[in-house]
Amino acid sequence: MRSLNGKHEEVAFNYLKNYFRPDVVEPIRLHVQAKRYLCKDPKYYNRLSEASKVSLKLQGGIMNDKEIQKFTSLQFYKEAIALRQYDDSGKVPKIKIKGIDEYTDLIKSELQN
Repeated sequence: MRSLNGKHEEVAFNYLKNYFRPDVVEPIRLHVQAKRYLCKDPKYYNRLSEASKVSLKLQGGIMNDKEIQKFTSLQFYKEAIALRQYDDSGKVPKIKIKGIDEYTDLIKSELQN
């Protein structure tokens, strides 16, 4: 298991911000912070996989009160929490999902002009 934080949220944000509006990409940038925020709830933390618990430590661990205050003051924090919850629900083994081609129109509608 890797012991390095690849900051995937920043990599994704920096690429996608060239194509999508802030209301689409800011939650992506904040979804790791949302995980750290949600982990204040022991039930949420206990549902994480072992790999996700390892990455949580690399990402700064569970937020303290000062970090929570800062996070919840951000414009897109609620959307980041929703994205994180979608991310979590997508980790169900053998879940049936749509093909990427079924999202083409939605993706095109969210592109910046």
